[in-house]
Amino acid sequence: MNNNVDLLSPFPQELVKKAPAGKFGDYVPHANYVERLRDSGVKYSWSCEPVYGTHNGEKRIVGAKGTITIEGMGSYDGFGDVDTFKLGNAKFNDGNNLKDAESDAFKRACMRFGLGVELWSGSKQTEEEHSAAGGSSNGYVPKPYTEEDAAKDAKVEVTKVDMRKKENKLSTEDKAAHDAIMDSILGTEA
Repeated sequence: MNNNVDLLSPFPQELVKKAPAGKFGDYVPHANYVERLRDSGVKYSWSCEPVYGTHNGEKRIVGAKGTITIEGMGSYDGFGDVDTFKLGNAKFNDGNNLKDAESDAFKRACMRFGLGVELWSGSKQTEEEHSAAGGSSNGYVPKPYTEEDAAKDAKVEVTKVDMRKKENKLSTEDKAAHDAIMDSILGTEA
């Protein structure tokens, strides 16, 4: 497989989902990004941490900041946020909110490399449409999951950071900057 071509080709139209009511833009589910990274054969790592804010006087997870590193291509950060209606709804706990925010952060970080960028740029042409119009055929074609894929999965490196440990905490300076940003977003500025 040609890693960059396989990695960065537009997602097939059948993977693109319509935006839910009240949301902007069509999307591809998080798992399809992970599959694309796996199937392209690139080595990558992902780390993510929660972003905290205050909602109704209570410390809550309001977002996530993640960093993806793709060997030979570099690293990019991505940020995901929590829909504000979820913060006031007992059905959505911090675990659910972090999962959703991390998923968005992951996809946004991937977009910085060009993976899924067509969903953000408005380009709707898929590889199939490009080929039908006479373009070269170099897009991503889903393949059956094989034993070789399972071996690749075993090699994926995932970094988990325990934010409860002192060495992983934000510095006072970074925390103050973070809190100021979150206050401006949440409208809780003094």
